[in-house]
Amino acid sequence: MKLISYSHVLGCIEGDFVYDVFLDSNINRNFIIYLGSLGKLIFSESMPKPYFTIISRGKFTLKGSQFNDTFRVLLSEVEDLIYIDQLRQFIQAFE
Repeated sequence: MKLISYSHVLGCIEGDFVYDVFLDSNINRNFIIYLGSLGKLIFSESMPKPYFTIISRGKFTLKGSQFNDTFRVLLSEVEDLIYIDQLRQFIQAFE
């Protein structure tokens, strides 16, 4: 899987340092579990469209839904794009 691009989300109620991440394929359960190793995983599989939240304290929160090809990154209080670059490398290692 590859992170194709990301874009800053302006005017988001969740914060100022919010980005949408665009992937080259849809998110599946295995990928969600893989991302979950980055922090605390909350995965609601019983919903018609399963969604997940991953909290990595002091760094970021990831939010998304299974079967989408995007997810949202909420950076901690400082806009530090190094976490996006680290995510890119982490995602690329997924098989």
